[in-house]
Amino acid sequence: VGVYLYFSKSVAVVEYFVRKRPWLETPVYSTLAAIPIFVRSSQIIRKMTTDALNVLAHCTNSRVMRHVFECLPRPLCGIIDALLLFVPVNLIAEALPNQFSVNLPRQLHLLDPSGDGVLTAVELVQVVGEYSRRLLIAVAATYLARFIILMQRHPEGYQAVGSGIVDRFWRGIKSRKGVCVVASLGISTCATAFASLQWFKFFGLSPSTVL
Repeated sequence: VGVYLYFSKSVAVVEYFVRKRPWLETPVYSTLAAIPIFVRSSQIIRKMTTDALNVLAHCTNSRVMRHVFECLPRPLCGIIDALLLFVPVNLIAEALPNQFSVNLPRQLHLLDPSGDGVLTAVELVQVVGEYSRRLLIAVAATYLARFIILMQRHPEGYQAVGSGIVDRFWRGIKSRKGVCVVASLGISTCATAFASLQWFKFFGLSPSTVL
């Protein structure tokens, strides 16, 4: 949420200041784009997120919640990394001067919103925004599916002897009971199908056409 707010507020603030000083647009956007790139390369947020989840895992008395916190770091950090790439890519597109334009080869005319084969700065912002948004959603859906699949695994060293539904589910998975295995396969299949659908949308494919 913080990364998204940084992007939206950055664009609003820059647009406000460059109305009277258009020459500031490119250097300011470029500087703002460098910040999330630096943060991502320094691994600061990844380390803070992992450490916070590890602390929560050790503080909770619930084995289920501990398992949630233990499975979260990699998927959550992956989504944050994707956001930290989404923001600078769009800010760099915004940094291009308004006079920018490029003639696209015929094979790439589908990327031009107007269809005239000339990609202007405004159109480039639209194209980058649309495709980066689709890519971000697809990556986030993939990590979410991974998290759901990880959550179903029986925690190592834990004896699921409780009467709760999660303990019964884990016991069923470990002992390969039919109902639990079928339920696990169904959940994993739905999660994978949802992630696959987002990748189809990113590439502009229809699942019905592919299948």
